[in-house]
Amino acid sequence: MNQSKKPATGKLFAGSRGFDPTTIVMQILALQLAYYSSLLISVLIVDACSGLRPHLAQIFTPLPYSDLSARYGWATVSATWLNLPFVVIWQSVIVEKASKCLDFTVTILFIHFFIMWIYEGWPGWQFSFWLNYVIWATVTVLLCESLCMKLETQEIKLTINDLLEHSAQSAKKLFASAA
Repeated sequence: MNQSKKPATGKLFAGSRGFDPTTIVMQILALQLAYYSSLLISVLIVDACSGLRPHLAQIFTPLPYSDLSARYGWATVSATWLNLPFVVIWQSVIVEKASKCLDFTVTILFIHFFIMWIYEGWPGWQFSFWLNYVIWATVTVLLCESLCMKLETQEIKLTINDLLEHSAQSAKKLFASAA
């Protein structure tokens, strides 16, 4: 009998490490925290520029999407889109894999919709609400995958000269900022 040794865990979710649910749950929690933190900051910035008072309904209800002609409607949509680059950056830092961007983006939105449902009830079938989030998710996934692929394919320099040069540049920056 010729049995080859197979790893106890597969490569389904975490590469050669195998399936690691703890890491996945922690990544989801970190991304959700980053999503809501940057969304809150985006809402505050847009509302301050618009002269509006920030309201929790801008984050957890679909009401602003029902009347885009209202000031809160455009402020909420603007804040959602202002949040997009932050989500892309956080996702590329936390997840690091282009193949996982779609999964984590959909998970962020699924949890967001679930919290909206608890807060206000089911968002309903408002066309502008779903259109905004479908386009937002699509753009987020494409940008995140692009950034992650770029980061994944960067050349890793491990020669001693490159390490010394990098250390010297870091030291110069450190001393320049201290002066």
